[in-house]
Amino acid sequence: MKKLFGSIYILVMPVFLMAQVERYSVVINEILADPSPVVGLPNTEFIELRNNSKQRINLYKWKIDNGSTSSTISIQYILEPDSLVVLCSKTQAVFFNNPNGTIGLTSFPTLNNDGDIISLSAADGKTIHGVEYDNKWYNNTIKSAGGWSLEMIDPYKPCDKNNWGGSIHFSGGTPGKENSIFKKQTASEKIEALQCIALNANLISLQLNQGADSSALSNVNNFELGIEKIHPEWAKAIPPLFNKAELYFKNALSPKNIYSLRATSILRCQGKVSDSILIRTGISKAADEKDLAINELLFDPPPNGADYVEIVNNSNSIINAKEIYLSNKNEIGTLGTPYQCSLGDYNIFPGEFFTVTTDAQFIMKTWPKSNQSILKEVKILPSFPDDKGHVVLMNRQGKIIDEFKYLDDFHFPLLREKSGVSLEKTNPQVPSNFSINWHSAAASSGYGTPTLQNSQFINNDSSNFSVLISPENFSPNNDGIADIISIQYKFPTPENLVSIYAFDYNGSMIKKIVDNQLCGTNGMYFWDGLDQNKRKVRPGFYIIFTEVIDLGGNRKVIKKMIGVI
Repeated sequence: MKKLFGSIYILVMPVFLMAQVERYSVVINEILADPSPVVGLPNTEFIELRNNSKQRINLYKWKIDNGSTSSTISIQYILEPDSLVVLCSKTQAVFFNNPNGTIGLTSFPTLNNDGDIISLSAADGKTIHGVEYDNKWYNNTIKSAGGWSLEMIDPYKPCDKNNWGGSIHFSGGTPGKENSIFKKQTASEKIEALQCIALNANLISLQLNQGADSSALSNVNNFELGIEKIHPEWAKAIPPLFNKAELYFKNALSPKNIYSLRATSILRCQGKVSDSILIRTGISKAADEKDLAINELLFDPPPNGADYVEIVNNSNSIINAKEIYLSNKNEIGTLGTPYQCSLGDYNIFPGEFFTVTTDAQFIMKTWPKSNQSILKEVKILPSFPDDKGHVVLMNRQGKIIDEFKYLDDFHFPLLREKSGVSLEKTNPQVPSNFSINWHSAAASSGYGTPTLQNSQFINNDSSNFSVLISPENFSPNNDGIADIISIQYKFPTPENLVSIYAFDYNGSMIKKIVDNQLCGTNGMYFWDGLDQNKRKVRPGFYIIFTEVIDLGGNRKVIKKMIGVI
């Protein structure tokens, strides 16, 4: 009360000024996207905010947004330093025990159970914090099924993806209370570049593993392109996560070149520690026939495992995985539903592998040496039956780039268990429909090599010989060491008739590797050490007999002794 002119009083209401708020002063600290089945929390979605600053912050006209729906705080609410507030639907606010610590919102955004992007912005529109949560952050199949919240471990590291986990509180979460997994001793994650995509000849998009300081991402002096160390004309950090930046260059990129982008002094999101990154980029081209090839396939995974398809880029250009699709065919040759190999942009560079699966965690656990940076997890893959099937690789226009009709009989016949064993090409350059070019992955590699060079890889180099047999001694036991031999040929003219037979040292023919087959000027055949009855031959010396007849009727015979050990 304030007295004016004798006995007249007026009521003075406090006015809370909305001062400029720094980014990450308030953070999204807890998320319940899937409240059912109920564990102990109210049966409603909620978001918890935490004030990390030392100042009182008025949340009036602040917004929560999930990309499709936004909701505005329509009341004056002062969030004290180091305090928490729960946001939920206005009709559900009554179910929380702390009415003073709960704000009910009209049109509260619906949170996707599997994952979503949530952003928090101040009254002036400035992005304060953004989170792209993922159901896999629980790392717990029971908790990810519903009723448990995701909590931030260290609220002072708001950009680290590894800074979240499922609540361990008996009720399933801690709305309005300190998080059950709260601790401050977690190591800060280093900023790394994930992808650098040329959106056009002048504009590239840099994608990071976590959010960074927006000022550092917008500073053109922090970026250098190519050996000329060219700075962009402008750079722009992309909200709400600030894990992307767009860079515009005055001079257009050449479609024939691959460039390196170097970034220095990229501050982490709180601006205290900086990192440097180096990544390749360039203009991608549309995939065509022979540009890409299926290189490895796991179609019969172990229990609780997942299929995977490995693709190799045989071209001299960058291919964007977002532009290619995997499909299948039924027994009458009808194409099935195509599925994108990547929902986001992803560069496959010349000579590199790219592996697609529905369960990246299974791949990394089973084959820990795999390169996670070229492993892409997708929600759905075509069906690849365990006995036989048809893998089809297509471009965006629906044109078939490569296909592989497989049988489980392609596996090494002496394998006791085929489940969990991939089929690998012995040479990526050989067409996929050449069945003898496929072999079971070696036992020494864990029966698979996703993202890595195939365990059964044989280099095709016949420049110095008409017929080259390698290795001279092999052991067909599927241990990944000299399991098969290659018979590589190179002839001066096309259209030759070739026969290749294996004889034992007594002169008895034990295997027709190739019988009077028409071939071109160069290529490769293989022998897996099995006889005509698919039995493993005994250790000893054998003769590989090669007969070549050209169009003129000229006959050439080459004999080579090899050893089976």
